[in-house]
Parts: sequence; C-alpha cells; structure tokens
Amino acid sequence: MGAIFGIVGLGLIMGIVTAFVGLPFAGLGALFFVGGGGILAWRYEKAQQTIKVLEEGDAVLGQIVEVYQNLAVQINGRNPWTVVYRYAVDRQEYGGKVTTLSQPDLRQEPGKGVYVLYSGAKPEQSTIYPHPYGYYGV
Repeated sequence: MGAIFGIVGLGLIMGIVTAFVGLPFAGLGALFFVGGGGILAWRYEKAQQTIKVLEEGDAVLGQIVEVYQNLAVQINGRNPWTVVYRYAVDRQEYGGKVTTLSQPDLRQEPGKGVYVLYSGAKPEQSTIYPHPYGYYGV
C-alpha cells in the first residue's frame, strides 16, 4: 500500500494543480511503507527465532493447556488453530502458543504432554515439537 500511495502521490504532485492532494498521498505512502517494512522485519526476526529454537533448542516435557480454532479469522476459507502450552525450565513456569492453519492431530489435546523446544539463553523463546506447520491432520 505504501508503494501505491507513494506513486500516486508523486504523480499528483507532478501535476502542479493537484499537488495539494498529492502531498498527503505521498506522506501516507511513506508512512505505510516505513510501517510495513518495520512489521516485516519484526515478523522475519520472530520466524528466525523459531527456526533457531527448532534447530538448536533444548527439549523439555510440557503440557498442552488449550487448543482452539479462531472463527473470527478466515484465510483462504480456513480458520487458524492455536495450541497453547506450558512448560518449566529450572523450576520457572513458561508458556507459549503456536498458531497454524493445520488442524492439530489427536496427540495435541488439552492435558496431554508435548515436547517443547526452548532457547537455552532465553527460555521464554519456545515452540512445540513436532511443529504443526505444514502438517495436514485428519
């Protein structure tokens, strides 16, 4: 959106008569572009953290607290699932959640045990194993 608003704004600025409309469009375009870039960088960093935990994380046995489907959100005709879990490292309780479009399998029910991989340096960074991304259950 930032690129579209920016291009339209610059085009309107070039036409001197429409410059008063073009300036706000160009300003909004720049704002959207910077904001979108910031969000993209933040989400990329979160994905990299998850990959690092999956590759190098330490394992501990945790427990699934809740599994629910978010019916308020729909992506390509499907609603995302969220698996909420908790685990303990050095007697300190932590929790996390994983959201996926794949329906969780029967091993991922509330109250059941689950392997949790966590970062040794930051135990609050974690994910469950096997990770539900890419798995298409029943």
